[in-house]
Amino acid sequence: MTKQKATIGPANKKGKSTAKSAAGAKTKLSQLEAMLRRKEGATIAQIATALDWQPHSVRGAISGSLKKKQGLASRGSLYWMLRNPIYIGQVTHKGQVYEGRQQAIVDRALWKQAQDLLAAKSSARERRPIVPGGRPLTGRLFDDRGNAMSPTYTVRRGGRRYSYYVSQALLQNEKERAGSTPRVPAAEIEKLVLKAVGFADSEEVRSPEEVLRIRVERVIVRADRVEIVKAMTDDGSTDSAETLATRTLIVMAKLAHRNRARILDDGSAGPDLVLVKALGRAHEWREWIEEGEAMSYRAIAKKAGVTSGYVQTILPLAFLAPGLTRELLDGRRQVRSGLMAWLRRGIPADWGQQLDRL
Repeated sequence: MTKQKATIGPANKKGKSTAKSAAGAKTKLSQLEAMLRRKEGATIAQIATALDWQPHSVRGAISGSLKKKQGLASRGSLYWMLRNPIYIGQVTHKGQVYEGRQQAIVDRALWKQAQDLLAAKSSARERRPIVPGGRPLTGRLFDDRGNAMSPTYTVRRGGRRYSYYVSQALLQNEKERAGSTPRVPAAEIEKLVLKAVGFADSEEVRSPEEVLRIRVERVIVRADRVEIVKAMTDDGSTDSAETLATRTLIVMAKLAHRNRARILDDGSAGPDLVLVKALGRAHEWREWIEEGEAMSYRAIAKKAGVTSGYVQTILPLAFLAPGLTRELLDGRRQVRSGLMAWLRRGIPADWGQQLDRL
């Protein structure tokens, strides 16, 4: 007599049963549905404990798969139903509430209590004033590839708003055109720029936003620094290159869109004494050339007691843009890669190119 294995339900091609066990333990999704349909309902904490889930998993199940599969109402629909006076025997028509002919199925005191809770939740939400004219650096902020950075924001849990400046290359889905820092926190970059340009005595009555709009012409965000060009003054120089050098401020900082700005150097460290000494030597040697005292690298080296290679490396400092020289002398601009390494890479004769190189 041949023994056969008993199966419940039809078998599939591999011989495995496709039927569920007769006992059929409930799935967690069905348990969740049952808890939500109870008369007393269930909180997120209660569901998480009962199902051994994390709170965010409970919220995801309610707002996602359960809502779609089980036909449960969305949050907006639920709020609409809770505010509908039809359950207390009233009807609305053209914004007015009238007594209806239907019998109330909810006690009015309970319905009033629900309305008070909903009103309290709505009034507790953050009310954000509209900023006149938008963010103060709009039209003035650019990434290091020349793309304008436009203000935008995201709303996180709890309704809190986080504002950013985002490169237009990202907003136009052309990430390859974006600069090295395509997104920066709005509050951090505005605070950094405001500190760099400072307040004048006549601007005490102005808001920080007004100061930024009046005193800032252009801001360029690079990977390791922020370049700030102050707006032209009424007594500006006619020399455009010198004016640009004078008006340009450099703040060594790294900005990340999810972190606070990390200031590498805000210019408070003072001038580099090695650089100051090199600038003094370069200008002295230039005077020797102009006065005919030394007409070659070798002659300058012999008179100064240094090598001709050192003279050839240092002398270009005497031909920097005047504004750039002033910034190096007062510490507003720093050489980060080392003076000799920077000089060996060469200093262009064009003053505008000098600003870009440094």
